[in-house]
Amino acid sequence: MRYERTPDLRDAILSAMRAGVKPYALGDGMPSRHVVYQWRLADPGFDAACRSILAGQRNERRPFPRTDALKALVLKRLRERRYLDRLGDDVPATRRLYEWRRDDPAFDTAIQEVQDEIRRSRAKPAAPRSEAVPVNVQAARQSDLFAAADRAVSRSYPPHVRDDVVSEIVLSVLSGETRVEDIASVAPRFVTAYWRGQEDYRHTSIDAPSPFDTSRPLQDLVTIF
Repeated sequence: MRYERTPDLRDAILSAMRAGVKPYALGDGMPSRHVVYQWRLADPGFDAACRSILAGQRNERRPFPRTDALKALVLKRLRERRYLDRLGDDVPATRRLYEWRRDDPAFDTAIQEVQDEIRRSRAKPAAPRSEAVPVNVQAARQSDLFAAADRAVSRSYPPHVRDDVVSEIVLSVLSGETRVEDIASVAPRFVTAYWRGQEDYRHTSIDAPSPFDTSRPLQDLVTIF
């Protein structure tokens, strides 16, 4: 029977091997060991996964003494950015290491510290935060801004008109639409914009109806002395 090398079938083979089944005893519905060997030659990733599983199984059967030197070797391999299941054939397999960590809290803590150190080194550095401007400095800057806007608007206007115009200038500067050094030159435009927004102060055509007699235009009421 010919088997297609599909991801699902590869995963099934790896799952069986992790369960302890040898490549030559996968059973019915699975490729033979010769086919598995050909797949390993053609697929380096699949071959590496098979090697890792087989090495771990060999290590699980191999007795490792719990010596300080061997624990130090495990920590050294971890600092080299290796994973627990890829530390090498000369150290215990992952399952055995978990047993060591369970029975030796100090060894477990050492492994966690190494892993935390690696995570911190891989983390992206935080962007530098801009220094916060003290409140008193902000207040001083705003008071200077109001003073500049107040100087730019003529005091011949009524107070309520000046207040509205000055406020609009300040808002324009704070929003970035106007530069502080341009306040004096743009102030007349803000005054004009204010008057244009007032219905009572708009220019009225003499052809418009008279407010006193809508049947007659305003020009009929104009008297020339």
